[in-house]
Amino acid sequence: MLISPSGRSQLRRELEKLENPISLKVFTSDIHCPACADTIEICKTLTELTDKITVEEISLDTQKELAAKYEVEYPPTIRIESGGELTGIRYTGIPAGGEFAAFIQTLVMVSTQTTDLGHLKEKLIEIQKPVVVRTVVTPTTCEEDYSSLVGD
Repeated sequence: MLISPSGRSQLRRELEKLENPISLKVFTSDIHCPACADTIEICKTLTELTDKITVEEISLDTQKELAAKYEVEYPPTIRIESGGELTGIRYTGIPAGGEFAAFIQTLVMVSTQTTDLGHLKEKLIEIQKPVVVRTVVTPTTCEEDYSSLVGD
């Protein structure tokens, strides 16, 4: 069990903020992916705590067409859908430690269709060409309330 009973209680309260259903497409591999099993366990735990999240595991080993459709190369990768549409948000690697809080906040923002971007959102709308933004989170990058819920 990656998330403690007290952590589940705290997480359940945070997931009560979800308004619209979202789907997590979790791309895994049986080859050289020590984090895949834990990533699936974390995502499936979320489905036990709310009916607003569904999880689909997709094997990069056997479902190469789906991996290409979702533009996924490396396991574990989580793609987030809302209203049947891909959001453009992806998490590569296990959402654990300091990254777990950001992952949960992202799910809430997608489900509620809100952001904390303020005036920055207007600037982002002005961008006319595709942009890739990558954020790297390490255990020393941030220490959020949820970091203790999911072990490394």
